[in-house]
Amino acid sequence: MVRRHRVRRAIGVFAVFLAATASAQTRYPWDTGTVSCSMPPASTTAACLQANWPDFPETSQRLQQLVLSRQFALLERALTDISQSASESPSGRPLSYSAFASLLAFATTGAPGVTPSQLAQAWRAAVPGSHFLPVIDALALRERAWKIRGSATGAQALPESEQLFATRLASADRVLLEAPPELKQFPLWHHVLLVIALDSRKLQTDAPSEFHAAVKRWPRYFPFYVTVLARMTPNQGGNWEFVEWFVDTWARQSAATEGSSMYARLYVELIGYGKDPIPRHLDWGRMKASFADLMARYPDPEFKHAFAAYACRAADRLAFRRAIANIAPDQLPHIEWLHGYSYAACMKWYAG
Repeated sequence: MVRRHRVRRAIGVFAVFLAATASAQTRYPWDTGTVSCSMPPASTTAACLQANWPDFPETSQRLQQLVLSRQFALLERALTDISQSASESPSGRPLSYSAFASLLAFATTGAPGVTPSQLAQAWRAAVPGSHFLPVIDALALRERAWKIRGSATGAQALPESEQLFATRLASADRVLLEAPPELKQFPLWHHVLLVIALDSRKLQTDAPSEFHAAVKRWPRYFPFYVTVLARMTPNQGGNWEFVEWFVDTWARQSAATEGSSMYARLYVELIGYGKDPIPRHLDWGRMKASFADLMARYPDPEFKHAFAAYACRAADRLAFRRAIANIAPDQLPHIEWLHGYSYAACMKWYAG
């Protein structure tokens, strides 16, 4: 009797151990609360999305953590929750953009101590039917295409490199088009497809058609607009007239939901792409009104900083004074200014 009781007790202890182990394997490493935020449907609630993915830097770090710990099943779940989320940051940046940015980094630079090919190989072995590996594969093919082609354009590019470039991009396009249907329900898939389609006009995917289909379905996924806009700048073969036409068009088309804020937003977003937009005919009166609406709708310091920079560029002392007064003192040294308009230079101009 005593022996049977000991056996039952041992089995009970082992069952508890297995349950705890299973829980550890299905929980995110940072999810240590009494109520788990790791499993759907709880993981998709607003409270859990905020707990798991509080901001863009933390989200990127936690996704990388799952890669480095080889927890690819959890990574798949995390990417699914993020990709289908409608959550956004105070700036309006969609949480789902984090999936695109992280997968782009994984495919092109890997992770600390892990090359992109090693990462993809380990992921494929852990989750053979992964919904997200086609994105990694497509972005890796694109990366190889650009390494082959380099920065040469037009007559400077060798015919052989141009052919290989087109072949790699066609393969990347095909990988995405043949991806699982589940992946195609996310803005992530459309974003990657759009990026690749903009690289070449020789693909099955037509960039303008893909862009219009994507923004029709997700009009508030602002990275779609900026991805196209960044290709219209002078250093990409475009000009500021193209940029202004695009910004004006989509500012008007989004007015029903975004008011006048889209005009300033799109110009500000170009700063993040390393392109300082200074078209000669920029309408400062319209830009100033758009900034006011943008900052009212999205109280993010980034927009306050940008408004100060543009006010300085426009030599509008009253607007600059209001902009500086609206920024917390500890944030002033970190303002991201336009090229040629640093915080120090603008303060010197204002004091003169």
